[in-house]
Amino acid sequence: MRAAIRKAIEEAPVRAEVDVAPYLDALERRAREQGAVTALEVQPGIAIIKNYVAEPDAEIERFSERMLKLQRSLQDPRERTQPPPLERQRQLERLAGDITHARSETEKQASIAEYLKHAAALDPEAHDAALQRLNAIAGVRPPQADKGAANALWTGIERARDPNERQALIADYLELIRTLPEAEADARLADLSAKFGDQERRAPRR
Repeated sequence: MRAAIRKAIEEAPVRAEVDVAPYLDALERRAREQGAVTALEVQPGIAIIKNYVAEPDAEIERFSERMLKLQRSLQDPRERTQPPPLERQRQLERLAGDITHARSETEKQASIAEYLKHAAALDPEAHDAALQRLNAIAGVRPPQADKGAANALWTGIERARDPNERQALIADYLELIRTLPEAEADARLADLSAKFGDQERRAPRR
């Protein structure tokens, strides 16, 4: 393993500090593709940072946290099918272009549906920004939430016994009802707070 790490460092395509970020991105992609973070990604990454970055300590800390977060996500089955944030943003950029230059209404609507699917996986702030951009380029609003699915999630939340499972279901529930009419969303959130004591949570606004 030491010899492999040494070889990886020697063969790294890095000649200046500007090459470091793309190299670290490549290490992350490789770990994601193989389904695990190993020393062959972490150790060469740290070595390259030490060799080429002017202030390496902060960058090493960021890289270490990044790879630790990746490893945790790879161990969570719910995260394995999600593309990395950078790749997701690239997909949204590509889809925005497809929407703008669609050759037919059918093609445009298909691209919008794909765009909404990727936007739904973003954090709330990025999600809102993505929807605002979609509205600007296509003049559309996201479809309203499926009330049947919301009710099914609510039943799952009530029946969940594992706290982590319940929190995951609550997160999905909040995401699903974000496009409901404001009065109904507020009523559902009030029920959620009353039932589970989540007084801190607030509904994301459309």
